[in-house]
Amino acid sequence: MDFESMSNAWDSIKTNNNRRTDSIEDGEYEMKVVGFDFYEIPKGTFYKWHLEVSSGMSAGSYVQKFQKTTDVGLSILARDFLLITGSKPQFSEIYNAELNAAGPASEKLMGKTLRVKKTTKGDYSNYEFHGVVEDNSPADDFMVPGDDFGEEIAF
Repeated sequence: MDFESMSNAWDSIKTNNNRRTDSIEDGEYEMKVVGFDFYEIPKGTFYKWHLEVSSGMSAGSYVQKFQKTTDVGLSILARDFLLITGSKPQFSEIYNAELNAAGPASEKLMGKTLRVKKTTKGDYSNYEFHGVVEDNSPADDFMVPGDDFGEEIAF
């Protein structure tokens, strides 16, 4: 196999599809977006969020939120994109019809930590996004003095 063939084969491997989903209790969670894609089966075209619980007792658990691309499903997807990114991109930016895959707008989702509520009804789990968790990196917690630090404090 030549380099180009190996590279094409490597790029076509979808890693999230093989990961087993975990069972978590109903409740509220912080979850990181670790993937987003589309897939087609005889019942239609679906989109799927790959989510990983980022804190608490279930930290590291992997779940999927998926929805058929009906009018209702696309409405939910538009609402989720607006909530997470602040805008609703063109559909061609979300879905690449030629490849039956997520488009470039999905890159804006990766690594985002979301507040998610999980509820179960019968055999189906529903994951509802409620907001983006702010990035509170340690660097934000400290003031870095400039040339004019202000008044000195006597001890």
